[in-house]
Amino acid sequence: MDDRHIPAGGEFLAHGAAADVWLLPGKHHSYGKALLTTKVDQWKPVAHANVVQILDINERLDLRVEYLANGPAPQYLARGSPDHIPLRKRMIEDILSGLNYLHSQSPPVVHGCIRMDKLFVDTRGTTKIGEFGLASLLGGFEFFAPSVSQAGQIRWTSPELLQASGDQRPTPTTASDVWALGCTLFEIVSGKLPYFKYKHDLRVGQEIISKRAPGHLNSLLDPDFAQVWSLVASCWKWTPEERPTIKELEQSIRWSVTEAEEKSTSQQLQTAGIAYGAKPRTNKGAISSLSSLSPNRPGELDNLERAMAYMRRELVSTSDGHPDLPKRLSRLGISYGDRFKCLGELGDLEKAIEHISRALSLALENDPDQPKRLGDLGEFHGYRFHLLGDLDDLEKAMEYTHRAVALTPSDHPELPCRLNNLGALYGDQFFLLNELAGSEKAIEYGSRALALTPDGHPDLPTRLHELRVLHGNRSTHSNAQEIFEKAIECMSRAFALTPDGHPHLPSQLAGLGMSHRNRFERLGDLEDLEKAIEYASRALALTPDGHPDLSIRHADLGVSHTHRFQRLGELGDVEKAIEYTSRALALTPDSHPHLSILLQDLGVSHTHRFQRLGELGDVEKAIEYGSRALALTPDSHPQLSILLQNLGVSHAHRFQRLGELGDIEKAIEYGSRALALTPDGHPHLSILLQNLGVSHTHRFQRLGELGDVETAIEYESRALELTPDGHPDLSIQLAILGMSYRNRFEHLGEPEDLENAIGCGSRALELTPDDHPTLPDKHFLLAESSLLRYRLTQLTGNPSDLQGTLDSFRMATQSLAGSPRNKFKYALQWAEFASKESLLNCIEAYQTAINILPQFIWLGATTNQRYQDLVQAQNLATRAAAAAILASEYKLALEWLENARCVVWNQSLMLRLPLDQLHASHPALATRLQAISNQLHNAGSESRESQALTSGSLTLEQVAQRHRRLAMEYDELISQTRALPGFENFLRPIKANTLVTAAHFGPIVVINCHEDRCDALVISPGRDTIEHVPLPNFNGETAQNTRLEMEKSVQNSQLGSQLGKIGVKGRPVPGETFNFKTVLLVLWHDVVKPILDFLGYTIHNSTGNLPHITWCPTGVLSFLPLHAAGDYDRPQSRVFDYVISSYTPTLTALLISTPSSVDRNTKVLAIGQPNTPGHTPLPSIVKELAYLKLHTLNKVEYTEILGNQATVAAVLDGMEQHDWVHLACHAHQNVQDPTKSGFFLHDDTLDLASINRRSFKKRGLAYLSAAQTATGD
Repeated sequence: MDDRHIPAGGEFLAHGAAADVWLLPGKHHSYGKALLTTKVDQWKPVAHANVVQILDINERLDLRVEYLANGPAPQYLARGSPDHIPLRKRMIEDILSGLNYLHSQSPPVVHGCIRMDKLFVDTRGTTKIGEFGLASLLGGFEFFAPSVSQAGQIRWTSPELLQASGDQRPTPTTASDVWALGCTLFEIVSGKLPYFKYKHDLRVGQEIISKRAPGHLNSLLDPDFAQVWSLVASCWKWTPEERPTIKELEQSIRWSVTEAEEKSTSQQLQTAGIAYGAKPRTNKGAISSLSSLSPNRPGELDNLERAMAYMRRELVSTSDGHPDLPKRLSRLGISYGDRFKCLGELGDLEKAIEHISRALSLALENDPDQPKRLGDLGEFHGYRFHLLGDLDDLEKAMEYTHRAVALTPSDHPELPCRLNNLGALYGDQFFLLNELAGSEKAIEYGSRALALTPDGHPDLPTRLHELRVLHGNRSTHSNAQEIFEKAIECMSRAFALTPDGHPHLPSQLAGLGMSHRNRFERLGDLEDLEKAIEYASRALALTPDGHPDLSIRHADLGVSHTHRFQRLGELGDVEKAIEYTSRALALTPDSHPHLSILLQDLGVSHTHRFQRLGELGDVEKAIEYGSRALALTPDSHPQLSILLQNLGVSHAHRFQRLGELGDIEKAIEYGSRALALTPDGHPHLSILLQNLGVSHTHRFQRLGELGDVETAIEYESRALELTPDGHPDLSIQLAILGMSYRNRFEHLGEPEDLENAIGCGSRALELTPDDHPTLPDKHFLLAESSLLRYRLTQLTGNPSDLQGTLDSFRMATQSLAGSPRNKFKYALQWAEFASKESLLNCIEAYQTAINILPQFIWLGATTNQRYQDLVQAQNLATRAAAAAILASEYKLALEWLENARCVVWNQSLMLRLPLDQLHASHPALATRLQAISNQLHNAGSESRESQALTSGSLTLEQVAQRHRRLAMEYDELISQTRALPGFENFLRPIKANTLVTAAHFGPIVVINCHEDRCDALVISPGRDTIEHVPLPNFNGETAQNTRLEMEKSVQNSQLGSQLGKIGVKGRPVPGETFNFKTVLLVLWHDVVKPILDFLGYTIHNSTGNLPHITWCPTGVLSFLPLHAAGDYDRPQSRVFDYVISSYTPTLTALLISTPSSVDRNTKVLAIGQPNTPGHTPLPSIVKELAYLKLHTLNKVEYTEILGNQATVAAVLDGMEQHDWVHLACHAHQNVQDPTKSGFFLHDDTLDLASINRRSFKKRGLAYLSAAQTATGD
């Protein structure tokens, strides 16, 4: 429906129990939607036991609120209850409490339409106010009619809203809420609507204007409600200023209780729950944990609800000064506390604290119940501290619990419980304030509590668990092994005492897992880490949805997987770490005090994954999460230094990726702040020093300032001194310090620094397990230092030293442990060193790099990421081939050129290869591999953003993890296939003896264009040898200069064309020579003619059909027109005088696409764009396609798509239906994202990503005849 069908002010469509429905004019929709969403976001934090909780609002403006099973109040009352009078009294109390809370907000939240059908009742009979604030908000929109226009709403509307004059819009206020409250109270105590005598709104309006009240006293259901009448009458004051506030009304309410009702209450309290309220209570767990917040037995909550109902009635009947008032207040407060433990609602906890505080203040000093009240009040303040994170609650909890302990006799049965609570509170204080004395006191009180707890006591497992927590906290400030052992001992005893099915079993399992993880962090025993993950997984499996500890269960498991990733380097672990921590974060409210820790942990996991996969998005997320965590963390928080350090590390990693100096400056800034906050003796001090030293090393490598490397050595030496023998971090400390010594040696040339570097590196390797992921890094650092020492002592040293360097390079790159990304980088550097030191075996180095290449350019990464990674492998193929050719290893050179170029494209082709042979012998495996290949191809062909949008439910993170899981399964299936007899070489790189068979119709010339040399490898049909043709007058530099000359020529041609369009004759720029002939002449004399001479084509000039030659150029030579090379000033000096030229990017492309015979069923598609919008016209295209059509006449089926018919969709469909495609149009190459390279068609660009998403099985040739692609942009 559009604006023409809607009244100018908007239209109220319907009203119901669930919602009011408005129709918004389209022209106001965006504004109204944004304003409504903003308001709802402001209301979401509103939390009170008598206010409906707003959960969320979505794009469609669907408002999601908590579900209240008993529905709206009118229907609830209509269902009837034998106890209807107390029920209505409680409803009045609840409404006053909720509305007082709303009005006490800053600014006050005005309900705007308070009435019975806006009240809702939960399963416990608690009344909650719904739809607060909506009426006042909607009334403020121009496009909404005033709320009084809703049918029937006028009965609750105050006179001032009805009598608004002129253009003034009626705006609800707290005073108008009070009038409506009076009407609602009247409805509750009378069962009748306001102005119930009148059916029509018009008559009701007349009554209001005539100042007649909405009801009368004689309408009351029960005489006991008579006192409500005075409240109602005060609400109906005609002048808003005369009406009381909601707070005044709430304080005024007092119920009178008849003698018979008192006697009934006493009996019902005993029957239905006084025993519950007065029964002995044992603390199910120290107040540092909320894991006990769940009902213990079926029906117990119902008993508690009934007991509380009568306790409230008993309390309101108790006058001020009554000697039993403190006891009754305490009893009701404890019950509120018990209900909080069952349901976790903050409102119950607030009332528990309120009632017990009041009881404490009213009781006599020598009251024997005072220690219990103090203990309970301390317990509840402790719970509120853990919910809200307010330090004031922790201080009050400690104060009250201290006083309770001081007043409790040594033989009192509650003393162990209170000592246990006090220990837990000191543990919290230690965690927050980082004061070591707090940890000592925590363990002292926890140990005393445990000593007083006899064997067989039901609280013994809990107290053992809490003491384990205290020892675990203490371990963060000490590396003493006995602390870890005590923690595991306590937890193991607690676990052994906890039977299956016990509600505390998950927390015991979680605690035991954490104890093992803490010991792993200190001793590095992998078995401890495996146990940590096992116990944490079992704890999570036993924790039900909705449990308050569910978030921390996920977080603990995530941290353990992070540790295992650091220890073993397996990608699956860091993926799980991110998955579990993300779930924990999603379950944690914005106000939770642990939110910053979860954000930090998630950021750390993303940093680890960045190191493993190199995807920039991970380090960006790490910085985002770390920054959010830092913003949420107060200056006094004990974790602040760790947050600063981790954020600094993320910036350091981004510096290494992007090279932005600002990142390394931030890394040093955050690391320095973290160090300044960390006291001597802190167990994290060494890691802070280490990371700050590494950041200074990075800045030294960028700026070369000696002060940075000196500072790095200072910090790293201190870190090493603080790291005890046997600590798992010792080896990395040594390796990092060794690297800094080497850096200083390279700067100053002091031999002592080099010896220190080698000494540190050797010790680091001795301490590193064979399967540790940092093993390659340490081997490479040692190899670099050893090579420096060999060069330093080359004249006097022992050549065997170089053998040790070679061994280290091999271990750094050929080890099964470690990241493929790092090993590939080390292999390239090894090859670089080996090119200058022949004993380092250059051929082996390049073979190692090429072997690692498929793991580095991994199918689990996005296509764009793989292209970005290829930048690091730039010129690998040509450099490796040059080394092989120099060693006369021509077959190896051919294989390397084939396998190390066009990597991403070859991977895409590999995923679409038919698996006929595997299907024939192993159909199940082939079917699975084919399915995974197809899914992996689709995952790589489409952006992750698009996939997430298409799925409708998956996040970007889930899409990415699914992609990587597919790649890992694909790798596993390939390994399984290669283990089968006859499939040992399945999808392995093609060997030279197969590659040479690609030459069917003439020689193939593979030209390797290296920076220092140029060589041609010639493959002739029917021969298995590879012949070498050196091209001594051409190399990479010559190729680059020739390319630049060609680009100038093309640009000059384009400039002349543009000037010609406006009638200006183009002239060459002075001093510049745009001579395309020079380009073709260089190519002829230095590249093409020597090859044709070698083949004998220039000696025997054929008068018949010319021979066919296929060029396969590499490097910059790929952008130069070999097919047009020649001396155009001399006859018989052009390439096409001797041969017909074709090109191929790889030999594999020829092997897998050998054309079938051409017949009349072969379909050829020609796409022509002579006038592409926004591009230079190509008028010759029409003539070109005419020649093509003539040539195909009566030979094949020919189709053209020209001009405005050549849309992306039409061309893609045509490509699927034809065997050959001829593209005559503009095209471009996108260097930043090669998948966006493509052809300019009439409506859009047909990019490679779109082509790659289609299936072109068993298709033949695609030929591009286009402008502007020869520049190689």
